[in-house]
Amino acid sequence: MLRMTPGVSANPPPSSGAGQNGSAQGVSAPKGESSGKGGMTPLEARSQQQAKLSQKRSESYAHIYGHEQAHQSAAGGFGGGIHIDYDANGIAVSGHVPISIPGLTVDSAEQRVSDFQQIRAAALAPQDPSGADTSIASKASSLIAKAQSMAGKKQAMMAKNGGMALTGEQKQQIGGGLNLIG
Repeated sequence: MLRMTPGVSANPPPSSGAGQNGSAQGVSAPKGESSGKGGMTPLEARSQQQAKLSQKRSESYAHIYGHEQAHQSAAGGFGGGIHIDYDANGIAVSGHVPISIPGLTVDSAEQRVSDFQQIRAAALAPQDPSGADTSIASKASSLIAKAQSMAGKKQAMMAKNGGMALTGEQKQQIGGGLNLIG
């Protein structure tokens, strides 16, 4: 791009308006170009603004994707795909990974303790867990306690039965006071 520098003329006018040193007097920069006094042209300003927006998009996406990837990795088979939400400028503003919470029954209680522990770990996996993340971790902790209680009651009742399988009525007694999932 051709740029005019103050005091230097690309083509000085013949003797009218030219000083002794051949510089143009009162020549202004072409429309859309800087006057050369440290200002930016509108095109340069827009280009710089777009570069900043592009950098913000990249940084925001990298941060949110990394956060959600930590959830997804820790969730294993309980985690779904990463979803990222964007604002009108294309900047990533939030994200989530759906987590499947398995059902809790008397027969599955022992296995569910480790499943719910994995879900709690997935909720807290990012370095900067959100409020929603800590809420899910809290719910998973509650489910862990329910599953542990249920598994303990089942083992105690089976020991009382001489190791025999529980009847439907006995399972109902164990799970009756708990808010079962599934």
